[in-house]
Amino acid sequence: MLDLVAKKLFLTKGIGVADDKLTSFEFALRQAGIAGTNIVLISSIFPPYASLLSRKDGLKLIKPGQILFSIYSRNQ
Repeated sequence: MLDLVAKKLFLTKGIGVADDKLTSFEFALRQAGIAGTNIVLISSIFPPYASLLSRKDGLKLIKPGQILFSIYSRNQ
């Protein structure tokens, strides 16, 4: 069975401003340091035994093209 419970998490943020929504979203992802990933939106349940990493340490674990389970908010 595939274990998809997160063991490590980190927080990041980004702001994107542009004339169209897709471009502003891309700018926000770049600023957050996660633009090179495949993002899957999930709910906001924090796994009880997951460790919270610094942004710097969390970004070191990400590889280009990796599937990244994410929680994000948008202001449109």
